[in-house]
Amino acid sequence: MIARLSSICSEIWRFARFQLWHLLLLVPGALAVTYVHEKAHAWAVIRQGGRVTEFVWVPDGELWGHVSYEFPLGVDYSPFAISIAPYVLWLVVALTVAVLAPLLGRFLPLWCRSTVFVWGYIVPLADIANAAFPFLVSGAHNDLHRAFGEPAMVHGIAIAGLGLVACLMGYPVQRWIYRERSLGWIPYGVLAALTLVAIAGILSFGVPLGTG
Repeated sequence: MIARLSSICSEIWRFARFQLWHLLLLVPGALAVTYVHEKAHAWAVIRQGGRVTEFVWVPDGELWGHVSYEFPLGVDYSPFAISIAPYVLWLVVALTVAVLAPLLGRFLPLWCRSTVFVWGYIVPLADIANAAFPFLVSGAHNDLHRAFGEPAMVHGIAIAGLGLVACLMGYPVQRWIYRERSLGWIPYGVLAALTLVAIAGILSFGVPLGTG
């Protein structure tokens, strides 16, 4: 039993250690993700005939970024579409990485595959979690609150289901992308559970930055 636990921990550590170099990209990567997030809001505004009056993508201590906008009188637009646009984009990005994962694993060098997995799969889902957990736990007035109103059981079920699908889908994705360096089922499950607990703890009991 102890030997098995030690083996699982060693496998997780070997996998996690290889990802540590992504910390060098943390600041520029976070800014890039925030820029794309806010750009999706802005695109939804412009696509419906509105005008963006303020576009902020540098964190200020309270928000990662925000977009202000206005619409001409008489123009019918969907605030829901504006609020949800970045999360639809991130789902599309993550699904694209999942679909292309078998090809990526065959034709790209490992460092490039790892970058795609972390910044094209994990980070987009983390940005969704950054809105989903505070919305469910404390009813935070963020994008999801503006889109769906007060959190209800159906929202919790939907978000939990999405999280479960993302975790289950992440296993074959990382197997295809990392190949011989990938995690087995049990180490992957342990790491996924620890990651979800850590994200939930940080976002629910810390001071998460919102988006607007």
